[in-house]
Amino acid sequence: MKCLLSFQARNVAVCVQFRDSDQEGTAPLKCIYGKPGETLFTTSACAAVLHHNQNPEIYGEVNIELPVHVHEKHHILFTFYHISCEISTKTSTKKREGVQSLVGYSWAPLLKDGRMQSIELQLPVSATLPPGYLYDKIQDAKKPAPDIKWVENSKPLFKVKTNVASTIYPQVCLLPSNIKTTCESYCNKHHKTSVFCISLSRICTSTSSSSTAS
Repeated sequence: MKCLLSFQARNVAVCVQFRDSDQEGTAPLKCIYGKPGETLFTTSACAAVLHHNQNPEIYGEVNIELPVHVHEKHHILFTFYHISCEISTKTSTKKREGVQSLVGYSWAPLLKDGRMQSIELQLPVSATLPPGYLYDKIQDAKKPAPDIKWVENSKPLFKVKTNVASTIYPQVCLLPSNIKTTCESYCNKHHKTSVFCISLSRICTSTSSSSTAS
């Protein structure tokens, strides 16, 4: 994962969640494979934090077991945090609660034109996460647009690479609806799964003092 953020933050962490809705109060799905020694599935996965580094390089991989039926609201949500590493025994309780500060969000729908793709995505970063943030200008033209506070005027500051391993959702062409339905029914009956892999490669933070742009 490669990200360039206009925040004066050096200790940046990225957390990954898989969700099936963009409405307020939506809980992440428990389908991310846990680390060795932990539970099989968890609701989120976070990258490591490199202390006091303005251009940290973070490598890792997040694997997600996808549901058999995937719709247009299924998406990956990335949340960026600044982590305060200067905590001592003399630090007050109020300051300890501020050890993790929210920086921004980015998201990627799983389906594009009805199919998934193994691809490197370039995504903008938002300072807010309003209800309906998956707003599509074409499909949702009749709906009011959510108030998203884009960073750097919605420039594609975040890069992430994905890999799809699925016998249900094709990456090259669309299957006829009757064949796709048959595949989904078979996989659901025999507990077959699809795996969505996210490669974490790099995060970069600039030293700019500006934080948001409308």
